[in-house]
Amino acid sequence: MRRIIGIVVASLMFANIGFAEMRILESTTFAPFHRHNKIYLATVCIDGYKFIIHEGDYEKGAGGPIQFYEVGGTSPNRHMALPAKC
Repeated sequence: MRRIIGIVVASLMFANIGFAEMRILESTTFAPFHRHNKIYLATVCIDGYKFIIHEGDYEKGAGGPIQFYEVGGTSPNRHMALPAKC
């Protein structure tokens, strides 16, 4: 009985199922004139929020998703930075 419970608990711990909607809004690749590697930039929409993904600039580290923020909104929130929606 302990083995069965252990197997069920272990299988639930390692069964990670996630659903997210992701679509590419804009993408570009460019090579700066003083570098040999190319840089890839993409603006993506993940679950209704804007992100930018960059790859290729190895001097500054790998690029993960960076979220867009915008300032403004309704009257009480006009000075707050809020996540930008797609």
